[in-house]
Amino acid sequence: MSDSSGGEKSASSMVEIFNNNVAKQPERVAARHKQDGEWRDVTWGDYGKEVEKIAGGLLSLDIKAGERVSLVANTRWEYISCQYGILSAGAVLQPVYQTLLPHEMEYILNNAGSVAVIAEDAFQLAKLEEIKDKLPTVRKVILIDGESDNDWVMSMAELQKAGAEYVKEHPDAIKESSGDLKPDDNLLIMYTSGTTGPPKGVVLTHDCMIYEGEGIQELNVLDADTVQLIFLPLAHSFAQVLATAWMQTCHTLAFAEGLDKIVPNLAEVKPTFMGAVPRIYEKVYAKVVANGLAAGGIKGFLFKKTIEQSALAGIAELEGRPYGGFWWWLGNKAVVPKVNAKLDVLFGGRLKFFISGGAPLATKIAFFFKHVGVTILEGYGLTETSAGTCLNLPEDNRIGTVGPPFPGSKSKIAKDGEILLSGRGVMKEYWQLPDATAEVFSEETVDGETIKWFHTGDIGEVDGDGYVRITDRKKDIIVTAGGKNIAPQNIENLFKTSRYISQMVVHGDKRKFCSALITLDPEAIVLWGMEQGMLDEAEVTKAATTAVEETGASVADLDLPTLLGKAAPLGALAAFVKKIHAEPAVTEIIQIEVDAFNSQLAKYETIKKFKVLDIDFEVGDILTPTLKVKRKVVTERYQKMLDGFYGTEKF
Repeated sequence: MSDSSGGEKSASSMVEIFNNNVAKQPERVAARHKQDGEWRDVTWGDYGKEVEKIAGGLLSLDIKAGERVSLVANTRWEYISCQYGILSAGAVLQPVYQTLLPHEMEYILNNAGSVAVIAEDAFQLAKLEEIKDKLPTVRKVILIDGESDNDWVMSMAELQKAGAEYVKEHPDAIKESSGDLKPDDNLLIMYTSGTTGPPKGVVLTHDCMIYEGEGIQELNVLDADTVQLIFLPLAHSFAQVLATAWMQTCHTLAFAEGLDKIVPNLAEVKPTFMGAVPRIYEKVYAKVVANGLAAGGIKGFLFKKTIEQSALAGIAELEGRPYGGFWWWLGNKAVVPKVNAKLDVLFGGRLKFFISGGAPLATKIAFFFKHVGVTILEGYGLTETSAGTCLNLPEDNRIGTVGPPFPGSKSKIAKDGEILLSGRGVMKEYWQLPDATAEVFSEETVDGETIKWFHTGDIGEVDGDGYVRITDRKKDIIVTAGGKNIAPQNIENLFKTSRYISQMVVHGDKRKFCSALITLDPEAIVLWGMEQGMLDEAEVTKAATTAVEETGASVADLDLPTLLGKAAPLGALAAFVKKIHAEPAVTEIIQIEVDAFNSQLAKYETIKKFKVLDIDFEVGDILTPTLKVKRKVVTERYQKMLDGFYGTEKF
């Protein structure tokens, strides 16, 4: 069992921490956001005024203490105003992913019993109006952007006006509504992404997030001089922890314009740190590799050798042995400095480290970034443990692990290999699901102390220094017909380092061998398709240009790879991927990739058969908002294709 001491309670609620920041430093810049092409500052005093009006407005709507108010919006500076307005009114925040479909929103709003919804814009409002008759508890919708003549809806301006008047008439109302909040009171109900079934409402208390902030401060990885760029959805616990770290240390939080603007925003904001999910690092890695190999000739050859040497050096480090040789020396002399210089410019020039969470990061990618001078600190946690549970530190970053537990948390490995966690960050319960709650908790008495363990569902191990290593999800483990246990995530992460592979789902439970469904990276495969004469460059360029220009961005002076990189997230390349995905030449290059990766696996882990799909997975019914694959959905949707890999085999 691993235990980190520390973590004394220092506040009664997150609202108290927010109010202290406003009172102590009203003129200090709290956040930055881009408006009309310029970055604008928001002070703590600005936030205080906004929160007061929103809280007053909610109280004027007769929102009672403990009632749930949902918030569905992209990550933007106003999200914080709305969040703390809800909390300051004594209500409980219920974040909703902005990508959810109407029926998914209906389930969550009804399950939470939300009495009001703050919605970002007309797009979100349209979804709510579609299910209005099925939302019996929702009394009012507040629209952040825009207006409506529907009595059910009021604008944010109207809410704030009502709030200002309410506060004038009831000057102590907000203080009374938030002053009674206690550490164990509900802070938010955050729904799981539903990868294995219906979403469950995770109840996190004020103390859960107070603990997260204190833990990060005690780790001393962030301070008041930090500049953070945030883009992850604040409906996810990882982003909430990043925001809590900001609240605790009072650094500057810059809000990215969106997923497609991260790269230019990095150059403009020049952050000292940013948190992201592995998919972001996979994309950057694939782009760097594609550009390096595209050089051709001796430069391309040397780059390829350097990538290979980086992977071998990483394996050697994991095995605790030294690594060297001519090619490793030459790569570090001729290639690494150039890659480092380009990435330094790309990331803004001040970056100290990234944090990776939400899913496992392939060690091959982690070592590549380490070798080119970019630090990625991998962490670990679940929604049920307030996301931040373990974290590597800059001074002792052990790739292949997710670091030791936060101060004040304990970890333990059960007999079946499952990771158990205990600490203040662990959830109170699953909302209105006592049986499901009981299933994930157990108690143990150690030296007279009763420890309440949360069963994570993850398989792993803890080394002698308390560093946790995750091997897979307990429910994802594949047991072949021959009785071999296989961790599919490890295989998938390895294959996704290919420049051509976007997503991969390994199949093989109760089967004689492993198979896989593979989706193509649109940018890489379309560029390759043009080089092979399979796609018309003028046609592709026209489609990509149109899509990018429709976003308001300029395509002037963009080379073709950069243009495709901007167009791919917009779906502009999907038709071209569909056109060539089944071509024998495409299957052939993917087979070469599969063979290369298979050589790095145990025989029973190798992919014997695969199918290239005509689409890439998108956020919605296949990918969660944090870009994790819903295996159950994929298996059900492609069951016939998967069965076809095994012929008449019965299982």
